[in-house]
Amino acid sequence: MKLSDVLEGLEYELVSGGTDIEINAIRYDSRKVSEGDVFVAVKGLKTDGHGYIPSAASKGALAVVFEDDTDIPAGVTA
Repeated sequence: MKLSDVLEGLEYELVSGGTDIEINAIRYDSRKVSEGDVFVAVKGLKTDGHGYIPSAASKGALAVVFEDDTDIPAGVTA
């Protein structure tokens, strides 16, 4: 599926990259991210997913969805 299809009808701001990319899955647990996934950085009660963005990117996440301003690794759609 294309990221643009997932985002259709949603309000969002594209920070970098494009949405015309094929994705495999949407994950919020960085330990489960694999090549071609989208990582969603969720703020939890005990931990903040924004801190796991570099780990998700190193495992092959093609895109990241996040809430707070944060550094995004090069080559990752945000």
